[in-house]
Amino acid sequence: MRPNQVFIIPAQRDLHVLDGAEALCGIKDVGGITIAQAPDTAGQPDMPESAIASGCIDFILSPEAIAHKIVSIARRDDSGGRSVAAEAP
Repeated sequence: MRPNQVFIIPAQRDLHVLDGAEALCGIKDVGGITIAQAPDTAGQPDMPESAIASGCIDFILSPEAIAHKIVSIARRDDSGGRSVAAEAP
């Protein structure tokens, strides 16, 4: 991973990190923004629940809202702040 990059895991693919929580906190430590899928929209809710439990997630969103948030962040129009927020799509 490199600074100033967006990493998106495509459908039907997996990203394996030895310690996902540590990786998420590392992203935040260098000023990155972290997003987790809302567990109630996930096929495997234990994965986003683990990420959320790390305390290093900025936004908890549905897949549709994740797409909108990424566009908003990329356009630097993100007025949602940096606090953890569950948002409707």
